[in-house]
Amino acid sequence: MSPRKATIRAVLTAAMSAALVVGTLAASPASASRSVPTGLDAVTPAAGTAAELDLQNDGVVPPNARSGFRKWTLTRLYYYESLPAKWDWSLSTAVAKWNSSGGRIKFVRTPYKRKAKLLISYGDTGGSAARATLGATAHPWVRLSNRFKAVDAYGGYPPGGNRTGIMSVLAHELGHVLGFSHTAGNCSLMYPTNYFTTSACGGLPLTQPGHYKCQVIDRTLVRRFISIYGGAARYAPGYCALERVPPPLAITFNGGNDSAVTASWIPPSGAPTTWRVWITHGDAKYEYGELDETCPKSLAQPQAGGSVAASGGSWTDANSYSDQVPRCFRARLVNRYGAGAPGTTQVLTRYAWPPQAPQIKSNPTLVTAADDSGDVQRQLRFSASSPPAESTWLFARWGPTGSCPTSATAGEPLDIDDDATPGYYRAPVPDKSGCLVLFAKDLYSQKVSQGSNSVTWSVPAPTETLAMTSFVQDEYGDHQATINGLVAPHKVLYQVVAGSCASASADPATWEDTQSSSDKVIDIYSYDQGTNCAMFVAAEWDQYSPHVLKQEFTQRAY
Repeated sequence: MSPRKATIRAVLTAAMSAALVVGTLAASPASASRSVPTGLDAVTPAAGTAAELDLQNDGVVPPNARSGFRKWTLTRLYYYESLPAKWDWSLSTAVAKWNSSGGRIKFVRTPYKRKAKLLISYGDTGGSAARATLGATAHPWVRLSNRFKAVDAYGGYPPGGNRTGIMSVLAHELGHVLGFSHTAGNCSLMYPTNYFTTSACGGLPLTQPGHYKCQVIDRTLVRRFISIYGGAARYAPGYCALERVPPPLAITFNGGNDSAVTASWIPPSGAPTTWRVWITHGDAKYEYGELDETCPKSLAQPQAGGSVAASGGSWTDANSYSDQVPRCFRARLVNRYGAGAPGTTQVLTRYAWPPQAPQIKSNPTLVTAADDSGDVQRQLRFSASSPPAESTWLFARWGPTGSCPTSATAGEPLDIDDDATPGYYRAPVPDKSGCLVLFAKDLYSQKVSQGSNSVTWSVPAPTETLAMTSFVQDEYGDHQATINGLVAPHKVLYQVVAGSCASASADPATWEDTQSSSDKVIDIYSYDQGTNCAMFVAAEWDQYSPHVLKQEFTQRAY
């Protein structure tokens, strides 16, 4: 045997037993969007034969080589498969790609295992995504890794990435069954790593969602296939649909300006449940600064408007939007992968929705704090949801208990300020009791939300007992009382009646309020000469402590 033939024999014998080490198929958008290979396999060669096993430049092994490689001599290779239904499209498409390439050998599915030559199933692949026998052999098989049992066939990114990824894996493994080893060329089907779904190879074009490149078996491999098995090469240019593409659907837009934009249609009869109506909107087209009532051919950076089931028959733009500006709206019927007819477009001014109503999360608590002048005042402290956008601010209205404001103009305004704790607010107490409601206002559109849930408060009546520190008379006959025991923000009220304190009683209508809560020295004067009674009480609003402090004194004439 010549040295050259011995080398070929060694190469092909090693190829027959090589494990096909397969990378992991992308199962989620997060992993696939990094533009990394979505996985196929790399040959693990016998020791010392790595250079030969690489088969660079798509070197074709002569079909008449007397070695470990054997081409199939039959024209129908029956296969039995036990993969779940979720991979039916992937397997049937992989088979169809080989069968339609023009070779004189065809893969034929049979429901009878005993009739089949080739078995396709899940199985142990030694950590690879798939494995297969190489060339004609007594018991050929293709095994898909067990880890794909948990993979969503309809998931992946770009949309359809898992279905097409497994399809190209199975097409690759069928290539091994036909006798093809790995070749160079990143986008070749028989390259050790599957780049089919990446943007570099264009297997799933982002510009044509729901479609994949029809030429799964690259042209070089088709020519090799024909050279070995005979036939006439057939190629599949263009892009194929992953599933049936919905027909055009008449969709009508309405609304805008003073009402929400809506879309309506007659639900297509017999449409699959996976068909949806997609609505997108983007900047409208302008010519020389003037609005063009036609939409641009492509929506630059379209904002997703939403999608609803095709059977729904209608859609309403429910997104909050501050600027009422013309937008180009587009609606189209699409399948689960986003493939569909061009759809309907129309320029409409998007409705500016009022801000979302705020929510008061806790009942207000009564706290005390100094105002700008230093006087201690009663305040309401409460937590509420934050404004829904930076352009939105909160304001409050209040009314008597039992008469909560029902609109942004009802009741009385009440200033609110941010508390030191995020999410909390403070407002000065306007009365001994009342009801508070919050509203949100958008600074751009000037639209006001519905009112929040209402909360009430009630200021408790004072209960403290005041004490007289001193009561002195000046040179003019007036008296000064120094009071202790007052609790802020209560105030000291007083009144003077003629006669002794033994018979004096306070008249709620004649309490005098001339002092702030920080002043505890009160000037007392009576127009009645002789015996008088000065009375003092702690008060807040029209609520008084039950403990009245009395001081009898004699008012002399000037």
